[in-house]
Amino acid sequence: MDENEIDFLLKELDNENLRKFQKLNKTNFDDEYSDLRLAQKKRKKMCKITSPIIYGQLHAEELKIPKSKWEHLQQLKKVIPNDCHEFYNHIKYD
Repeated sequence: MDENEIDFLLKELDNENLRKFQKLNKTNFDDEYSDLRLAQKKRKKMCKITSPIIYGQLHAEELKIPKSKWEHLQQLKKVIPNDCHEFYNHIKYD
């Protein structure tokens, strides 16, 4: 294949009539390019929620974590933003 043939093929691919995102293929070198039909995934329809979902309280009081885990979380405060420290300070532990 010489440069002229390559230029011709490139111009053919850049043809203004090609749709955006069109994919071309050929299975044999001597064949013409043809459209590659790609199957599109269809979205599943979402069901409409007509009333708000209200979740009840799961536990009567806050769950406690072991003190060793609380201490490890306190060590993490060195690498997290300062505005998050208050959350870690108020975690209940045994």
